[in-house]
Amino acid sequence: MKNILYVSLLFLNLSLLAQTADQPSGSGTENDPYQIANLENLYWMTENSGAWDKYYIQTSNIDASSTSAWDEGQGFTPMGNNSTKFTGSYDGSGYTINGLNINRPSTNYTGLFGYTDGSTIKDLGVVNVNISGASRTAGLVGHNKFSSVSNCYITGSIIGGEYV
Repeated sequence: MKNILYVSLLFLNLSLLAQTADQPSGSGTENDPYQIANLENLYWMTENSGAWDKYYIQTSNIDASSTSAWDEGQGFTPMGNNSTKFTGSYDGSGYTINGLNINRPSTNYTGLFGYTDGSTIKDLGVVNVNISGASRTAGLVGHNKFSSVSNCYITGSIIGGEYV
């Protein structure tokens, strides 16, 4: 009986820490953007680099504190990198992403968005972050190339190499 209880609790704990991707509603177009309502939708974004050129709108505040346990402690994987940039549009609608964790001290282009090129990011708060990266590390955009960022704010701890 004790073994069954132990195994059940172990699976429950692992399921609470495991990240799951849930495709958001919408089609990703300007008139029908993907609707980011929860952390599972945000995880879907990071796992689908082929959709980093689409339109997104956040529809609620998102608690991202569980990202500290993701990817063997490396946390959230930034959207956009040297080979595949984020070129889409993200409208935070005045909502926040709270408690985002990224622990990738040897990774360049670290932040919620690692590398943007010609994108639009607006009306978003990223609060209580805990982010460590290498060169070009930030709370919102690690490397901004020809992108528009407006009405956004970040709070928390950010550690990195060059261009933090």
